Amino acid sequence: MLGLGYLEIAVVVCIALIVLGPRKLPEVARYLGKFYGMVRRTTYELKHTLDMELLEEDRAARREAAERRREEYRRKRQQKQEPLPEVEPRPQVEAEAEVADEPPAEVDEADEAPAEDAS
Repeated sequence: MLGLGYLEIAVVVCIALIVLGPRKLPEVARYLGKFYGMVRRTTYELKHTLDMELLEEDRAARREAAERRREEYRRKRQQKQEPLPEVEPRPQVEAEAEVADEPPAEVDEADEAPAEDAS
């Protein structure tokens, strides 16, 4: 709580009991409890509001940065709209030429049939 130990709290309660009396002490304690709760709730709401504002600012900054990157990418793509250079086909090696000229080998139906389960 406020950095007070049990002994310090007991001393404060004793002094309050002496100063306020037994009839007024519960009313004051109730008031202080409500006030403490109100302060905690208000600080939580304030912290939550600030966090949400910072988060929204961060999101906006990220959106702007992403849009700038997209625009830069589009601009670079438009500048690179040059036609691709012509590529000469690679010369065939004699072995590749022979394989390319041969017709495909015939496939037996037995080779194509799927294996049947023996269950």
